[in-house]
Amino acid sequence: MVRRDNLPFGSLQNGQRISPYYLTKYPNQKYLLVGGLGGDVLETVYLNAGDYVLFGVPLKNFQRGGEILLPFTYDWDEGERGEIINKNNGYVEKFETVEHYLRFVAAQLPNGALK
Repeated sequence: MVRRDNLPFGSLQNGQRISPYYLTKYPNQKYLLVGGLGGDVLETVYLNAGDYVLFGVPLKNFQRGGEILLPFTYDWDEGERGEIINKNNGYVEKFETVEHYLRFVAAQLPNGALK
């Protein structure tokens, strides 16, 4: 990781290729399937305004009718600002209340990409 002046530590490089954690949602399935484990982005990293990253997922996910969900967090949702915190008899429970996803579907792919 390279430090970029005037940007938060952990900022991704503009145009960087990554292997993120993502979820696949299939029609008529109750649970989301996890993909991309062992990739680059398993902890919090920053994608700064105006920057972009590149990543790939198996085409079979789309061929089977799946949607790719890429979870992300705005910086104002991090930590306790995005949690419900219950304190009871010395125990602390934290529940994330805010979740955001970028959603990718087969219809967004170029014509012929799934052949």
